[in-house]
Amino acid sequence: MWISKEGDVRKREFLDAALEIFYEKGYEKTTINDILAKVGVTKGSFYYYFKSKEDIFKELALQQAERIVSIVESICAGMETGAVEKFNSIIHEIYEIKIENISSAIKSNKMMTSEENSLLSGKIIENVMGRAKPLYTGLIKQGVDEGVFDTVYLEESAEMYIYLVNRLKESIMRMLVSNESKPMGFEDIGRNVLFYEDLINKMLGTKKARIDLSEPVLRYINTIK
Repeated sequence: MWISKEGDVRKREFLDAALEIFYEKGYEKTTINDILAKVGVTKGSFYYYFKSKEDIFKELALQQAERIVSIVESICAGMETGAVEKFNSIIHEIYEIKIENISSAIKSNKMMTSEENSLLSGKIIENVMGRAKPLYTGLIKQGVDEGVFDTVYLEESAEMYIYLVNRLKESIMRMLVSNESKPMGFEDIGRNVLFYEDLINKMLGTKKARIDLSEPVLRYINTIK
């Protein structure tokens, strides 16, 4: 039986249900009827908020991206510190949230690294790229002006940075779940993190202070393990 609820509450139920089913079955195999059964409502209620399965998919991708972008915006605008400190604060904040919500973070990461949900993962990165790239471009310019970065490729470096940190996240999760009976050792994962950290610092031409991926990422891995 359908029970009337406030619009935002009902819409949130649809989004939560869709995300959970996408995790279990993958986007392509999920149907609107699956989502309706999970929420316990009729199609009329679904179509009041969303035009299609693709519509709910796009909103989920946008919301996932917004969580990351809001952190970048807040730190870029709110901290009176150097560029390297801002980069490190963004990384630490993102992974601190993951640690505080470790169960949902693991579930979300597994979902995003599965073949069935590559479309959703790609859409999230597309949204992050569109919103965060100008912010990171400005941050890299700040670092160049401060003399802590040495690159003339501001926009290109910002785009590559977003790609690399996402690639690192996917790489780590695949290493953890690719063979759960024989999981990768901590040293193997640590080496992988250091590789990406070194790559990013070389790309930006960091001097003295470095962008630190190792501490927050390995602390997150320790929490998982």
